Amino acid sequence: MKFKAQLHNNTVLYRIAQSLAKLGKTAVVQLSQEFIKFIYLGESEASFQLFAPIYMKNIFVDYNIQSAHDNTIYMEFQVDNLIKVLKSAQGNETIAVRLLRKQKKPYLTFKISGYSRSGRTVLIVQDIPVRVLTPVQMSHIREPVVPQAQVNILLPPINNLRSVAERIKSVGQCITISASNTGKIKFHVASEIVDIEVFYRDLINPILPNTKEFESDQIYQNHLERYFSCTISTKNFVKFLYAHYIVPASISCVLIENHAIIFTVYVTTTAIGAHFEDQGNACGALTYYIPAFAL
Repeated sequence: MKFKAQLHNNTVLYRIAQSLAKLGKTAVVQLSQEFIKFIYLGESEASFQLFAPIYMKNIFVDYNIQSAHDNTIYMEFQVDNLIKVLKSAQGNETIAVRLLRKQKKPYLTFKISGYSRSGRTVLIVQDIPVRVLTPVQMSHIREPVVPQAQVNILLPPINNLRSVAERIKSVGQCITISASNTGKIKFHVASEIVDIEVFYRDLINPILPNTKEFESDQIYQNHLERYFSCTISTKNFVKFLYAHYIVPASISCVLIENHAIIFTVYVTTTAIGAHFEDQGNACGALTYYIPAFAL
């Protein structure tokens, strides 16, 4: 099993790691010839999940991956360890990454070459302990299969939503998100003494239902104007909003009524989130699966 590469886009990797750190202490990374994929799983398959595939060519150069399992390597790691290494590597000329065994334990080793203020060459070596996972251990980890969505809508600016979440996160343990196919979305939180609803309109529905599935234009129009809802954990909604580290230009929200909400943030090589219409030029995406809250 081998992995070695030159890291050439520290900024994107660092911002992804920052958003990961707010989800949990550990994450899984899958290395393959085409993608570096970050995976975060909650306490169970019905919990909050994140799958974030990024094209290898946009993060590394001169990379070589070899394993007995289709040249794919899975590793579990402490996210804070990765953040510390990437932060210390910012602004350096060369960052070499290798998977090595030291004292019979696996590590991701970063060799960081740069210059001191006096112009002298400086070499720093930092190790991140990892736990290599087998394909059998990873066999149960799959992106959720979900029913057909009722609404696909682009969210308001994420910093606006963060302000809303800051005000409502202490009101109730769940939040109901309702959206229509006419560019409208509502966020509702209630307790015994407080009832808060935040409403947005004039948003974009990038994908609309197929008119052929409806018997008449009027039935189709009624369907477009109807609100579909899903209640999710307020805590999980706040976790998702840490995607602001990616500086997303737009975020897709897919709502499956009473089942789940899926948020997708597209990433570019500049670490500034891509617009939905530019997703074909994105270097990857962070997809958040948030199941309906079990009342």
